Amino acid sequence: MKRWERRVPGWLVVVTGIALLFPLGSSEGGEKGLLQPSAELPIEILSDEVVANNQTGRILFRGNVEAKQGDLKLFSPQMEVIYDRQERRVVTVIASGGVKIERGEQTATAEKAIFSQQEQKIVLQGHPRAWEKQNEITGGEMIFFLTENRIVVNGSGGRRVKVLLYPKQGKPPQKQKR
Repeated sequence: MKRWERRVPGWLVVVTGIALLFPLGSSEGGEKGLLQPSAELPIEILSDEVVANNQTGRILFRGNVEAKQGDLKLFSPQMEVIYDRQERRVVTVIASGGVKIERGEQTATAEKAIFSQQEQKIVLQGHPRAWEKQNEITGGEMIFFLTENRIVVNGSGGRRVKVLLYPKQGKPPQKQKR
């Protein structure tokens, strides 16, 4: 049996379970956040190499990793998927080496992104930065709580949280009559 043929079962687990990487559709208000794509759309993952180990429940995507679902895109040099072999579901996904996540005009970058299925959260570490148009937030760590449609940004290592907001462009404010 060829080496790649023994690894196919682990790969199949990830293909069927990777949809858990981006588990939520739109929020109650109908507006999608940066990390909340539609759960019905297929996920495409491209990389230079895939190494799957069904015995350890780990799959490693290496080299120019691109994960896409609808208009959500994740780019990283490396992405590791850890899955529960018995329950055939993704437990944790770790993208590292410089991560970029894009959705429309929204973008986030960090050295590392960690997705926890059980906690339904994504943690960006290593100089995380998120922006849309000119509005921007940076800090030491960003935590996206997916089921709560909430984000917490912490400072760390002497790095403070910075929020830069620009007023919405449009008509100038009306002068009030007296």
